[in-house]
Amino acid sequence: MARLAFFTAPETGLLWWSILLLAVTIGLVMFGSVATRPPRLVAGPPRAELGLESPAIASLLTNGFVVGPPAAVATLLDLVSRGWLRIEHAEQEVVLLTDRRGKEGDVLTRYEQQVLNHVHRLTTGTLTGVSGAGVEIAGLRLSRRWWRRFTRAVVEDARRQGLCRRRWGV
Repeated sequence: MARLAFFTAPETGLLWWSILLLAVTIGLVMFGSVATRPPRLVAGPPRAELGLESPAIASLLTNGFVVGPPAAVATLLDLVSRGWLRIEHAEQEVVLLTDRRGKEGDVLTRYEQQVLNHVHRLTTGTLTGVSGAGVEIAGLRLSRRWWRRFTRAVVEDARRQGLCRRRWGV
């Protein structure tokens, strides 16, 4: 009676080398993940003045290095505070207007410009701006490509400022 190949006993030498190679690989991956883990941050004393980081970078640093909808909303509100946009109250609604151009000498980063461009696209062809409910910045209807570009720009800016680095040097 012929025996099927997968029922035969493997060579014990080859089996042990395979197990050893697997164990060494798992050990190296675990060591690499522990060795490249960012240090735990310790909160300093509270201060009244704000740092120089943009709200999107502050969101990145405080949310476990994840850029999410709060970063985009914070960027939108920062653009309002810097004079690039205007918020008005009209008939129990909040209306976002794009009739401002910012303060002289104020330069926008790539992700700030991306948020501003998005709001301009929403208000194109309107005389009254866009209502707060119509602002899609919370991410409900924004494309995955938009979020990838926004995330990449925020992370690149944080790296340029030396606030974060790649975990794996690949």
